[in-house]
Amino acid sequence: MQRENEFKLLKIEKKIENTTKKLNAERSLQKLIAFVKTTKPEKLPVPHIKIFLSQREKVNTLSELTELLTEQEHQKELLDFEKKLLESKLTKK
Repeated sequence: MQRENEFKLLKIEKKIENTTKKLNAERSLQKLIAFVKTTKPEKLPVPHIKIFLSQREKVNTLSELTELLTEQEHQKELLDFEKKLLESKLTKK
């Protein structure tokens, strides 16, 4: 049971790491989109970048990723608690 818990912990930590990377990438993209929106088209290096980036704008993605990250962190907390509980039961035997 303890090995299974350790495996689940490693798995959720990897998921948290991946979700954090996706969230940071999405935040960076949203900042770029906001910058391009406020910049005059003639000052942009590529004329059609405004159109391209506006198609990539997804407001829901940030909230979905944040929600997913919160859920994963909660799962990790539960697994950490379970690990401590298992360890305490093993030391009592």
